[in-house]
Amino acid sequence: MKRKKIFFNVALSFLSLFLFASCGKKKDDNKDVSSTSFETSTLTETSTSTSTSTSISTSTSTQTSASTSTSTSTSTLLSTNNETTTTNTSREPYIRDDNKIYFGSYPQTLIEDEYLNTKLNAIGGEKPTQENLYNWNKDGSYKGMYYQDIDYDNDGIFDYRGVYLETYRYPNLSVPKKVFSGILHQEETGYGSKTTYWFAYDLIEWDILSESNGKAFLFSNLILDSQDFYPSNDASKKIEHNGGTGYANNYELSNIRIWLNNYFYNTAFKNMQKELIEITNVVNDDASAGYNSRSGQIFWGCNNTNDKIFLLSHNEVETYSNILLKEGIGTEYAVCRGLGVPGDVRAAFWWLRSASRHGRPNAVQGFDPRGMLIEDERMDLFGVAYYTDYGVRPACWINLA
Repeated sequence: MKRKKIFFNVALSFLSLFLFASCGKKKDDNKDVSSTSFETSTLTETSTSTSTSTSISTSTSTQTSASTSTSTSTSTLLSTNNETTTTNTSREPYIRDDNKIYFGSYPQTLIEDEYLNTKLNAIGGEKPTQENLYNWNKDGSYKGMYYQDIDYDNDGIFDYRGVYLETYRYPNLSVPKKVFSGILHQEETGYGSKTTYWFAYDLIEWDILSESNGKAFLFSNLILDSQDFYPSNDASKKIEHNGGTGYANNYELSNIRIWLNNYFYNTAFKNMQKELIEITNVVNDDASAGYNSRSGQIFWGCNNTNDKIFLLSHNEVETYSNILLKEGIGTEYAVCRGLGVPGDVRAAFWWLRSASRHGRPNAVQGFDPRGMLIEDERMDLFGVAYYTDYGVRPACWINLA
């Protein structure tokens, strides 16, 4: 994707100046310089709970978050929809189009243009190795991947992300790689190891699930990434992890919660957008997971959490089932990172935060590629916390003011 630059010319006519004012984009180059802590709750889920809440300290990324690159559909919106927000400026940190909001940005679209790939490879420089990263970063959740963000037009905002796959990502962390005999999703979808791929930072498309008092409940329309819930195959006991003791399907202690509120939060949003994201009291009790009684069942509810970014619960999906798209479609970036998709249609499994009702302490609820809940008490279906090929569809509350 190439970003068009507009150069002022004193000889431009009044009409040209008018068009520039309507379509031009301003950049916000503010950077976070301090850490943010979750302290209080402003919004709650429909169900109430008396359990305690846990906060996450959010470290601030030293890299500039990109948030103005647009996909083709968004570019059309920017240039033609003059009745809604038409520019992504410092005063207008999101774009609204009816019941959708474009807010923040994340690597999504695969760059297939040969010329642009050549240019980006030249900028990216030497391929990383175990001994020398050069300009690359080691991915924290996928050990066989390196990444590099490029500010292509030198405006202080990232436009492209390079991904170098050193090794494939195994979809099941409980099986040793030397004995694994299943499907390697990246190989199946055409992404080769020892290869560099480039992705455009596109605006994130969110569906508005609810809106009240100047605030909106947002849910990602697409699967943006592929992550495990927690990398443990222990299905019998509580384990010590992430500052507490609990089962592998404990959302409060999960890796995916930390990833959402640190890495994703700092990558997807810049300062002006972070200021709009509300701290939400995320309800994680038994009722939020769809349990109606304790009769004859084992329950895995955990403490409530105070988060900026979170996964949906079973109850939230039920509440907004007439609005949200249950069939999760993955971006090419998510597929490159190992998202399990059945074919050319990039539909995949995606996580909820609710623990399974099947009595396994490492089982978690989610949806399958058909948009069906994989938590049916009549069937032995559930997601296991150590699966890396499940998708992530973030949710958050933002202030629209």
